[in-house]
Amino acid sequence: MNARVTAKQRLSLKEQKELDKYIFKRAMEIYNDEAVGLMRRCHKIMAVGLNEKFGFGKSRIMSLFDYTSDMAKGRTKDEIFWKHIDDTVIKQIKIPFEREEYKDLEE
Repeated sequence: MNARVTAKQRLSLKEQKELDKYIFKRAMEIYNDEAVGLMRRCHKIMAVGLNEKFGFGKSRIMSLFDYTSDMAKGRTKDEIFWKHIDDTVIKQIKIPFEREEYKDLEE
């Protein structure tokens, strides 16, 4: 019977922990890059929709983007930020979005 030892198993515990830490850090960098790209593409689609459907120009679109960016920064100061957003969107404006899983959201 041959024992199979992976490359990771050949490392010391300390080296394994460092490797795991590096992999996690790198994965988060890739995830953040993807999130930024997705947000940029959503903003582009929104800009075209606002321009073509409602006649928004550059100034109004940029004003909206600046406002929502500033509003999003509030999530670091408000522990239940997404609950407040959901209440406004779902209850007040009556757009039928699913509620967020608040416990799973990071700030």
